[in-house]
Amino acid sequence: MLLVRRRMKSTQHREALDTLTQHGKTFRWASVFLADQQLYAAAELYQLCRELDDIADAPSGQGDVDGDLFDGLLARLKADELDNTDIIEKRINILVNNLSVPPTAIAAMIEGFQQDIQHKPLTTEYDLLRYCYRVAGTVGLMMCPILGVTESRAFAHAIDLGIAMQLTNISRDVLEDAVMGRRYLPMSAEPASLAIVTAAAQAEAQAAINVALDPA
Repeated sequence: MLLVRRRMKSTQHREALDTLTQHGKTFRWASVFLADQQLYAAAELYQLCRELDDIADAPSGQGDVDGDLFDGLLARLKADELDNTDIIEKRINILVNNLSVPPTAIAAMIEGFQQDIQHKPLTTEYDLLRYCYRVAGTVGLMMCPILGVTESRAFAHAIDLGIAMQLTNISRDVLEDAVMGRRYLPMSAEPASLAIVTAAAQAEAQAAINVALDPA
């Protein structure tokens, strides 16, 4: 987007804006309506989310290493002992200390990425909604201070928007997630044979997708 590219030429946030421009194609259009400082802050948050998501999406076999990384990061965040020599931890410090992003929301998001690494199936619809809160509802909550939203009654709406978007993504990516050995549709929704290509299995999968989309 030309507006983003123009801003990138005169800002120290070039790396974060580059990431947003390359990967955040949907949000990139919304960035037109943000003031410069809001755009920079949103790009920093997007960069953090992207970095953590890339770690969680690393090829299988690295789970123990990535799990240890998230465990340590979460422990240091909760103890307020983040290391500014680490690029991810420095980014978190900037978001928390300079932009008033709630550290509890970042911690919950990290817990969601831990779930991705553990590959534990979600049993109930509650489990699904809790996961969606962690990886997406928290993003809505973290965007509130960046956008200058201070009314506490608005926070629930921001969380709900994030959850709805994640439910939509899950429903869209059932096959892709299955190929990666992941399943986000709750076990209570239908049988586990989502990957069997039969008319009956496809009907069962569609019914489960409808269940997931209903709260959205």
